[in-house]
Amino acid sequence: MSRLKLSPNLFLEVNELNKLIDFLSIDGYKLIFKQLIKEYGIAQNADNTMFKVSHKTGTDNVVTINSGIAIDSNINIINLPQDIDITIPNTTNKQWLAVSYASTNNEVGTVNISAQGNLSGEGTKFLSVLRGQPNFPTKIKFSSNKNKEEYEVVDVTSDTEATLAGTFVEEKGINYQVIGTFTPGYQPNDDDKLIYEYDSFLIHVIDSAEKPDVDENTFLLACVDFENGINVIDERTNLFNNKLDIEGSETIINNNPFVSLIRTKLFNGRVLDLQFEWGYKIHKYELTTTSTNNIIGILDGSSNYIPNTNIPDNVFNGWKLLNRKNMVSVDIDYNKSNSLYISTISSALITGEGDDFIIVPNFKDIEVEAKISGSNYDDDAPNFYFKFSILNRKSRFHIPIEYLDTLIELKYRMIDEENKTTTFQDFAVTQFENINKEKETLGDSSFSINVPEPEEVKRNYS
Repeated sequence: MSRLKLSPNLFLEVNELNKLIDFLSIDGYKLIFKQLIKEYGIAQNADNTMFKVSHKTGTDNVVTINSGIAIDSNINIINLPQDIDITIPNTTNKQWLAVSYASTNNEVGTVNISAQGNLSGEGTKFLSVLRGQPNFPTKIKFSSNKNKEEYEVVDVTSDTEATLAGTFVEEKGINYQVIGTFTPGYQPNDDDKLIYEYDSFLIHVIDSAEKPDVDENTFLLACVDFENGINVIDERTNLFNNKLDIEGSETIINNNPFVSLIRTKLFNGRVLDLQFEWGYKIHKYELTTTSTNNIIGILDGSSNYIPNTNIPDNVFNGWKLLNRKNMVSVDIDYNKSNSLYISTISSALITGEGDDFIIVPNFKDIEVEAKISGSNYDDDAPNFYFKFSILNRKSRFHIPIEYLDTLIELKYRMIDEENKTTTFQDFAVTQFENINKEKETLGDSSFSINVPEPEEVKRNYS
């Protein structure tokens, strides 16, 4: 790491000290962390409670935001050191809470000031930030409408006791900031004052009927809805690890928007064939290699969920690009629209002739749950379950059905190499071909069919 050489009699002024800061931060830990961190967002503790938002019991429109740590792409540490309460306006729209980086000059703790200039603190650390006479005393200021001046420190006796010079109005529970110590007689600019700057946070309350778009360094925390009382919905999807293991459980929080029903067909009057998919097919591509990236651009591709190359950013983050010709796969770091960014491409991945590329989630298996009900079904009949290798992209299964009305409800889950599983989730809302060869939309992950009972053939025995 770059460094500043220190030696006796070396004169240090602003330029030298700024250079030292650059060596430690820009050329130091920030440079290292940017190489190590691929995803930025909210850190996780054992219970995954950082920045979690909850309704404060006994209030109509107050929520509590838990303390937390997050890191943005500029390696700024978003620091909420303790839980805070926020009053949420009750409008006709939903209210969305988000957090981003901010800095503060407030020192830790709060202080009380007496009319005689006695300063007492709660949770303060006077000994590490204040200096009294005669050793170039520090000046401080308060976040106050009563005591508005800059005050010189006379002495510091402990982390919670000090004495100030000046005229005061007694006040309790206020914040304070350190102006600093400057050459006697010199009048510093306001920008040069308040010499200690700490990592902090900024909470955004966004009034919007729909989920708002925020920049990459602003992280959504929760949605507050007042439709039936006050409801708080957790929106903390920007986590350092997007495959989140919940301690004490084998459940993984993850979803696959490409899981969709493609076609249904009826065989022999009472056997329902269902075809579905869970990945994306690449028909044509180009490979671009730069000094920083390997990029596979999808020139032509399709799925039932996205029938073209209008692919949302980051939908393939952490997925696999698989060549089914030789079953060689690589991990996709992320995608920007139809461009796949891949850190390492195996030389065996592209053969150049007859390659069959698909994109699938980074899991081992997918299992489908099919629940059927209707007038001719038992209420306690077990559901059907079908498991498939996730490397196949799409498959089919059969369900025997009864005559008359039948409701089919579909769910899926994905299972990784360690047999940890996602929760059962809905299929995508997409169109499929029904048994009448007509286009139908799968809503609420379910659909209905009606198969008339065959009429009994009347025989004439006369």
